[in-house]
Amino acid sequence: MPVDLDRLRAALNSERPVRAALAALLAFHALRPGELRSLRLTDIIDGRLRIGGRVIALAADVRTRLAAWLDERHRRWLRTANPHLFINIDTAVLTTSVSAFWANATLGISAQTLVEDRVLDEATATGDVRRICDLFDITVETALRYVRLHDA
Repeated sequence: MPVDLDRLRAALNSERPVRAALAALLAFHALRPGELRSLRLTDIIDGRLRIGGRVIALAADVRTRLAAWLDERHRRWLRTANPHLFINIDTAVLTTSVSAFWANATLGISAQTLVEDRVLDEATATGDVRRICDLFDITVETALRYVRLHDA
């Protein structure tokens, strides 16, 4: 099922920088929820995200939202030793990542739903299995499922 666009817009345009940054990474680049939660500050360099063996050129809208989140993160938790990009009041005093529950609650929508919607959108727009595999680091079988889902 397609994502509720009003909820997606609300997340992307949220006054809460953390919500907008989470939504942007999912909606634009379809990072897997686990990847999103495990991101570290050092994974973003010069407008590029290095994750696994991939390097993703971040969309301008994503960079803007990340910059706002990083400003807030720095202001709120200046002395934290937590290396993760996304932290909260509980994890700021630790070095662990945020929970899946926290990410979904902050977004106001399931992170996995946003990922699936983004991949389905690409399948709808192009139907190009190789492109889908390269963009989202998924297997051919998974990309074919999205293309077939669109064709059905």
